[in-house]
Amino acid sequence: MLARLAEHEGQLLVLTEAVRLMDEGKADQLNAWLMMHATRGAEDSWSGRTNDAARSRFDGVLAAIRKVSETLTER
Repeated sequence: MLARLAEHEGQLLVLTEAVRLMDEGKADQLNAWLMMHATRGAEDSWSGRTNDAARSRFDGVLAAIRKVSETLTER
């Protein structure tokens, strides 16, 4: 259950920021923000139980980035 919550947290981060940038008229900054977060990685280089949550959160980030990118391409 923790992994699913972490994945949703990652999705929420991306979607919230995408909406904020669009609402503030900063849509031109959105692709750079998405790329920065896509290339950041899961930040799970250490060993321990929290790796699973970090990876799940990053999976959510990537899933939301794909959705946002697809939506922008449709426009």
